Amino acid sequence: MEVSKRRPNPMKTLVVVYSRTGNALSGAKKIADELQADLEVIEGKTNRRGILGFLRSGYEALKKDPTYS
Repeated sequence: MEVSKRRPNPMKTLVVVYSRTGNALSGAKKIADELQADLEVIEGKTNRRGILGFLRSGYEALKKDPTYS
């Protein structure tokens, strides 16, 4: 059964996404549109773009440091 043919659901749906490169964000937008859901984007305070951001993310994951800085 397609989403558009379902009866309206009284409960709201929320799609939450964190995307370092933007790829997950584009997929989350499509999912939110299909489900007629709200979309909430989690934004980090640390710049994780490019190769240095990738390496920083891996280093912090290995150290198990929180990314609150």
